[in-house]
Amino acid sequence: MELFRKYVDVDVLFRTDGSVIPLAVCWNEPGRPASYPIDRILKGPSRMSSQAGGCGECFEVVIHGQTRRLYLEKIPSVHEQKTRWFIESRKP
Repeated sequence: MELFRKYVDVDVLFRTDGSVIPLAVCWNEPGRPASYPIDRILKGPSRMSSQAGGCGECFEVVIHGQTRRLYLEKIPSVHEQKTRWFIESRKP
């Protein structure tokens, strides 16, 4: 089964020890934006490559009873390091 990257907004807690805790995933689909709280973090962060291509820090999370992989992708840049989140999706 082919998987795709679905870029999403994520509500995040940055802790004083430098760790990152994802709290909710926000879909911005036309006509129906929605925010889904992360019920539980099963694993993460771990450095893994995605079946959808690329690599980053992976969090295995439970959202509405479904286990999903949520990635924090780091994008190298000349002046600053940028990051963005994606989730593996069956649809492009």
